[in-house]
Amino acid sequence: MIRITTNRKRDTPLPRPPRRAILSVPAPVQVPVYTSHKMDDFKRCITRKHCVSVEDIFSRSRVKHLVAARREFIKRLHHEMRWNATRIATHLQMDITTINHHLGLRRTSKVKYGALNDD
Repeated sequence: MIRITTNRKRDTPLPRPPRRAILSVPAPVQVPVYTSHKMDDFKRCITRKHCVSVEDIFSRSRVKHLVAARREFIKRLHHEMRWNATRIATHLQMDITTINHHLGLRRTSKVKYGALNDD
């Protein structure tokens, strides 16, 4: 019979590695390139109306005025350019359920489909 006589726990704890400072700098946003005069007009109109930049529309920020600009951009793509939710989600690099929520296609959406809600 084998008998273990050593303690598996260490007497002295190992030193912890030094902590790194966490920077809260937002990641750079990659704006997709899409060559269309109508798309450029949408972006220009929405950025002027809501006083935001194009990078803000494509960012992941959930600040109210940025979400309002993003929602209007999504709705104009859907209604005027006839893009479906999947194509919009791919273009904006967002989840399709978020796009459906902004378009009013979900049962739990606060906005009804077809109503261009300009918050």
